[in-house]
Amino acid sequence: MINSDEGILAILGSAVFLLAVATEMLSRRGILPQWFCRKLLHISAVGACAIAPLWLQDLTVLRWMVALVLPLLLYLVATGRLFSEANGRRSWGIVWFTVAYLLLLIFAKDRVFIIVPMAILALSDAAAAIVGQLFARRFFQLTGDRKSLIGSFAFLVTTVIVIWASQYIFPERWIFMDGLPNMLKANLADHWVWAKVGFVVLLLTAIEALGSNGFDNLLIPLAAALLLPRSLHESTNMDIAELWIGVGVALVFVWFTVRRKALSWDGAIAAAVMGLWVLFFAGKYLLLPLIFFFVSSTLIGKLTKRQAIVSDTKHGKARDYRQVLCNGGIYAVLSTFVSMPSEMAMIVSLAVSTADTWASEIGIYFRGRTYDIWRWRPTPVGLSGGISWAGTLGGLAGAAATTIVSFASFGFEMTIVAVLAFTAVGFLGMLLDSVLGATLQARYRNEETGAFTDIPTNILHSGYPWMSNDAVNLLSNILTVVASFLLIWYFLFK
Repeated sequence: MINSDEGILAILGSAVFLLAVATEMLSRRGILPQWFCRKLLHISAVGACAIAPLWLQDLTVLRWMVALVLPLLLYLVATGRLFSEANGRRSWGIVWFTVAYLLLLIFAKDRVFIIVPMAILALSDAAAAIVGQLFARRFFQLTGDRKSLIGSFAFLVTTVIVIWASQYIFPERWIFMDGLPNMLKANLADHWVWAKVGFVVLLLTAIEALGSNGFDNLLIPLAAALLLPRSLHESTNMDIAELWIGVGVALVFVWFTVRRKALSWDGAIAAAVMGLWVLFFAGKYLLLPLIFFFVSSTLIGKLTKRQAIVSDTKHGKARDYRQVLCNGGIYAVLSTFVSMPSEMAMIVSLAVSTADTWASEIGIYFRGRTYDIWRWRPTPVGLSGGISWAGTLGGLAGAAATTIVSFASFGFEMTIVAVLAFTAVGFLGMLLDSVLGATLQARYRNEETGAFTDIPTNILHSGYPWMSNDAVNLLSNILTVVASFLLIWYFLFK
């Protein structure tokens, strides 16, 4: 005999399957456009995932089902055998959505933080696409996918409606939610709480605008699941005022950095989102090290803006979202989980990024003798994996400066031993970046001159084509942070 949970899952699965078949037939016969059929399927599939935790007694079966389906979807999408878009692009969004859903099923403290984030993805994301497709006359592209202002506005409005309606659709989930200090029915009636929720909705809208290639299917539900619980806690007017002042500063920041060509539009918005994220979870003081990194790196970068080098094509240009996220993204993610180990790891992450940026820019400026760190032979100035005395000392200074600024911002006791230790870790992370750049990063040979360069050409000499300088920065940062985090955890909690 089928129990109630199995019956519910069977009904929901069958309904989504039938709708998938129906929309495919309507699309092939030209009755409805393919993009509209895809959005209908998106709403039904993601909506079913949002509803399921509300009705199920136990989520164990659902967790196992999603975990088992994920590898199959990954295979089908990777091989192009299923879920391809009209332009031939593979639909990675269905994989990212499944990953996000599985993470929420495993880690969400309360089911409402599975239901509401998935409902936002189902309805708000679809509303942005449908409204943009039907009514937009002008579009913008930040990270690849075409978006519109009216579509972003539709996302914002729909998200507000979803959060507002959820307290009436299943009030028992709001009132008896675990881990929150007050009855949320009263909290949601508080206009100060809604001011904070409004900040969260604005941040989610910016994240949706940055998402592309289906990656927003991962970012939106995870971000919502992290942001919403904190926004519903008790908060003072001062906290809310700081958040909205931060929004105003972020808008000025985006305008100024784009105007000065320090950042591209996508880079500026990504940096603003990161800053607001840190402000929301960690406060204004922990935002200062990130500001120091950006300002110092930008000013030092002015030294080499007109230097003729062989590094990648981004050098000397406005920094884009990949550079922003690969250098400051780990710091922002760690700020979500404020604790002593994570705060120490935040310092390490930023020390590595600053050391690497300063080393690269200062080394290029002085144009001294440069050697490949792995092969130890002369190499062109600016080529990834190359080190020089000027660049090395510059990187050491960057790690030390970031450590001192971070210690002051975090309120840590600034002992000589602690400062030297974190400076050393940041410096070692910079050296690891150089090793990865020399061994894994794509290196090309110029067909005419035979010289090596990081700029993509037809001849790949060594490394992997997908391993760019941004990827190397991210990888070295992650490896250094993980290693230091394990050491910190061992010494603090052994």
